[in-house]
Amino acid sequence: MGVPMSSMVAVIGSAGLAVGLSLQGSLSNFAGGLMITIFRPFNVGDYIITDGIEGTVNSISILYTVIFTPDNKQITVPNATISNSVITNCTAEKTRRVDMTFTVSYSADIELTRHILLDTMKKNPLVLDKPTEPFARVSKHDDSAIVFTTKCWCNTSDYWTVWYDLNEQVKVAFDKAEIEIPFPQMDIHVKKD
Repeated sequence: MGVPMSSMVAVIGSAGLAVGLSLQGSLSNFAGGLMITIFRPFNVGDYIITDGIEGTVNSISILYTVIFTPDNKQITVPNATISNSVITNCTAEKTRRVDMTFTVSYSADIELTRHILLDTMKKNPLVLDKPTEPFARVSKHDDSAIVFTTKCWCNTSDYWTVWYDLNEQVKVAFDKAEIEIPFPQMDIHVKKD
Protein backbone atom coordinates (compact mmCIF):
# COMPACT_ATOMS: atom_id res chain seq x y z
CA MET A 1 0.00 0.00 0.00
CA GLY A 2 3.04 2.19 0.05
CA VAL A 3 2.77 3.03 3.77
CA PRO A 4 5.76 2.14 5.92
CA MET A 5 4.79 -0.58 8.45
CA SER A 6 6.76 1.08 11.25
CA SER A 7 4.50 4.16 10.98
CA MET A 8 1.35 1.98 11.04
CA VAL A 9 2.56 0.04 14.08
CA ALA A 10 3.32 3.32 15.87
CA VAL A 11 -0.16 4.72 15.08
CA ILE A 12 -1.92 1.50 16.15
CA GLY A 13 0.20 1.31 19.29
CA SER A 14 -0.56 4.93 20.21
CA ALA A 15 -4.28 4.40 19.60
CA GLY A 16 -4.23 1.26 21.74
CA LEU A 17 -2.46 3.11 24.53
CA ALA A 18 -4.97 5.98 24.38
CA VAL A 19 -7.93 3.59 24.49
CA GLY A 20 -6.33 1.62 27.33
CA LEU A 21 -5.75 4.75 29.40
CA SER A 22 -9.28 6.01 28.80
CA LEU A 23 -10.77 2.66 29.87
CA GLN A 24 -8.53 2.29 32.92
CA GLY A 25 -11.16 3.57 35.37
CA SER A 26 -13.95 1.53 33.80
CA LEU A 27 -11.83 -1.62 33.79
CA SER A 28 -10.90 -1.20 37.46
CA ASN A 29 -14.60 -0.62 38.28
CA PHE A 30 -15.45 -3.76 36.29
CA ALA A 31 -12.82 -5.76 38.20
CA GLY A 32 -14.14 -4.32 41.49
CA GLY A 33 -17.68 -5.32 40.50
CA LEU A 34 -16.51 -8.87 39.83
CA MET A 35 -14.80 -9.00 43.24
CA ILE A 36 -17.96 -7.77 45.00
CA THR A 37 -20.12 -10.26 43.05
CA ILE A 38 -17.83 -13.20 43.79
CA PHE A 39 -16.93 -12.54 47.45
CA ARG A 40 -20.22 -10.84 48.55
CA PRO A 41 -18.93 -8.64 51.40
CA PHE A 42 -22.44 -7.10 51.37
CA ASN A 43 -25.80 -7.59 49.69
CA VAL A 44 -28.63 -5.33 48.56
CA GLY A 45 -30.41 -4.11 51.69
CA ASP A 46 -27.32 -4.21 53.95
CA TYR A 47 -26.25 -1.10 55.87
CA ILE A 48 -22.56 -0.51 55.18
CA ILE A 49 -19.84 2.00 56.00
CA THR A 50 -17.02 2.38 53.47
CA ASP A 51 -14.57 5.12 52.55
CA GLY A 52 -16.44 7.78 54.57
CA ILE A 53 -19.82 6.80 53.08
CA GLU A 54 -22.56 5.02 54.98
CA GLY A 55 -26.03 3.88 54.11
CA THR A 56 -28.21 1.08 52.78
CA VAL A 57 -27.12 -0.68 49.60
CA ASN A 58 -29.85 -0.16 46.98
CA SER A 59 -28.24 -1.87 43.98
CA ILE A 60 -24.99 -3.47 42.87
CA SER A 61 -24.09 -3.29 39.18
CA ILE A 62 -20.94 -4.41 37.43
CA LEU A 63 -19.44 -0.88 37.54
CA TYR A 64 -21.17 0.96 40.41
CA THR A 65 -22.90 0.39 43.74
CA VAL A 66 -25.81 2.67 44.68
CA ILE A 67 -26.17 3.52 48.39
CA PHE A 68 -28.98 5.47 50.05
CA THR A 69 -27.92 7.47 53.13
CA PRO A 70 -30.16 7.60 56.24
CA ASP A 71 -31.42 11.03 55.10
CA ASN A 72 -32.34 9.51 51.69
CA LYS A 73 -29.53 10.84 49.51
CA GLN A 74 -28.47 8.57 46.66
CA ILE A 75 -24.72 7.99 46.37
CA THR A 76 -23.27 6.16 43.37
CA VAL A 77 -19.89 4.70 44.32
CA PRO A 78 -17.44 3.20 41.79
CA ASN A 79 -16.87 -0.48 42.57
CA ALA A 80 -13.09 0.05 42.38
CA THR A 81 -13.37 2.44 45.35
CA ILE A 82 -15.41 0.01 47.42
CA SER A 83 -13.35 -3.08 46.58
CA ASN A 84 -10.15 -1.26 47.62
CA SER A 85 -11.59 0.10 50.88
CA VAL A 86 -12.41 -1.28 54.30
CA ILE A 87 -16.10 -2.24 54.40
CA THR A 88 -18.07 -2.37 57.64
CA ASN A 89 -21.28 -4.33 57.17
CA CYS A 90 -23.51 -3.30 60.09
CA THR A 91 -26.32 -5.70 59.20
CA ALA A 92 -24.34 -8.86 58.44
CA GLU A 93 -25.30 -10.42 61.78
CA LYS A 94 -28.72 -10.77 63.42
CA THR A 95 -27.63 -9.14 66.68
CA ARG A 96 -25.54 -6.08 67.47
CA ARG A 97 -23.96 -4.68 70.62
CA VAL A 98 -24.95 -1.19 71.71
CA ASP A 99 -21.97 0.56 73.35
CA MET A 100 -22.71 3.81 75.18
CA THR A 101 -21.05 6.10 77.70
CA PHE A 102 -22.68 8.15 80.46
CA THR A 103 -21.07 10.70 82.75
CA VAL A 104 -21.94 11.45 86.36
CA SER A 105 -20.50 13.87 88.87
CA TYR A 106 -17.81 12.84 91.32
CA SER A 107 -20.35 13.15 94.15
CA ALA A 108 -22.55 10.40 92.65
CA ASP A 109 -22.79 7.00 94.34
CA ILE A 110 -20.98 4.61 92.00
CA GLU A 111 -22.91 1.48 93.03
CA LEU A 112 -26.27 3.25 92.74
CA THR A 113 -25.33 4.63 89.31
CA ARG A 114 -24.21 1.19 88.13
CA HIS A 115 -27.44 -0.38 89.45
CA ILE A 116 -29.58 2.23 87.64
CA LEU A 117 -27.74 1.70 84.35
CA LEU A 118 -28.07 -2.09 84.53
CA ASP A 119 -31.71 -1.90 85.62
CA THR A 120 -32.57 0.52 82.81
CA MET A 121 -31.03 -1.78 80.21
CA LYS A 122 -32.68 -4.91 81.63
CA LYS A 123 -36.12 -3.25 81.68
CA ASN A 124 -35.92 -2.29 78.01
CA PRO A 125 -37.88 -4.99 76.14
CA LEU A 126 -35.61 -4.77 73.07
CA VAL A 127 -32.40 -5.48 75.03
CA LEU A 128 -31.32 -9.14 74.87
CA ASP A 129 -29.61 -11.11 77.63
CA LYS A 130 -27.60 -13.18 75.12
CA PRO A 131 -24.82 -13.54 74.07
CA THR A 132 -23.97 -11.65 77.27
CA GLU A 133 -26.04 -9.82 79.85
CA PRO A 134 -25.98 -6.00 79.99
CA PHE A 135 -22.75 -4.52 81.32
CA ALA A 136 -22.05 -1.24 83.17
CA ARG A 137 -18.73 -0.21 84.77
CA VAL A 138 -16.64 2.87 85.46
CA SER A 139 -14.33 3.29 82.48
CA LYS A 140 -12.65 6.65 83.11
CA HIS A 141 -12.07 9.43 85.62
CA ASP A 142 -12.49 12.49 83.45
CA ASP A 143 -11.68 16.10 84.35
CA SER A 144 -15.24 16.94 85.36
CA ALA A 145 -16.94 13.58 85.59
CA ILE A 146 -16.84 9.85 86.17
CA VAL A 147 -17.47 8.02 82.89
CA PHE A 148 -19.51 4.81 82.82
CA THR A 149 -19.40 2.48 79.82
CA THR A 150 -22.45 0.34 79.12
CA LYS A 151 -22.81 -2.56 76.69
CA CYS A 152 -25.90 -4.52 75.78
CA TRP A 153 -27.13 -6.64 72.88
CA CYS A 154 -30.18 -6.21 70.66
CA ASN A 155 -31.49 -7.36 67.31
CA THR A 156 -29.74 -5.49 64.51
CA SER A 157 -33.04 -4.02 63.32
CA ASP A 158 -33.62 -2.54 66.82
CA TYR A 159 -30.17 -0.93 67.19
CA TRP A 160 -31.13 2.74 66.80
CA THR A 161 -34.38 2.33 68.75
CA VAL A 162 -32.43 0.88 71.69
CA TRP A 163 -29.76 3.61 71.37
CA TYR A 164 -32.26 6.47 71.57
CA ASP A 165 -34.49 4.77 74.16
CA LEU A 166 -31.59 4.15 76.53
CA ASN A 167 -30.39 7.74 76.24
CA GLU A 168 -33.85 8.99 77.29
CA GLN A 169 -34.49 6.29 79.89
CA VAL A 170 -31.13 6.79 81.63
CA LYS A 171 -31.67 10.56 81.83
CA VAL A 172 -35.11 10.02 83.43
CA ALA A 173 -33.69 7.43 85.86
CA PHE A 174 -30.78 9.72 86.82
CA ASP A 175 -33.19 12.61 87.44
CA LYS A 176 -35.38 10.44 89.71
CA ALA A 177 -32.34 9.31 91.71
CA GLU A 178 -30.95 12.90 91.76
CA ILE A 179 -27.75 11.81 90.06
CA GLU A 180 -26.11 14.83 88.49
CA ILE A 181 -24.89 14.76 84.91
CA PRO A 182 -22.01 17.26 85.00
CA PHE A 183 -20.89 19.74 82.42
CA PRO A 184 -17.27 20.79 81.82
CA GLN A 185 -16.08 23.28 84.43
CA MET A 186 -12.97 25.29 85.07
CA ASP A 187 -11.96 26.81 88.38
CA ILE A 188 -10.04 30.09 88.16
CA HIS A 189 -8.03 31.34 91.12
CA VAL A 190 -7.02 34.98 91.20
CA LYS A 191 -3.99 36.02 93.28
CA LYS A 192 -3.49 39.54 94.48
CA ASP A 193 0.08 40.70 94.86
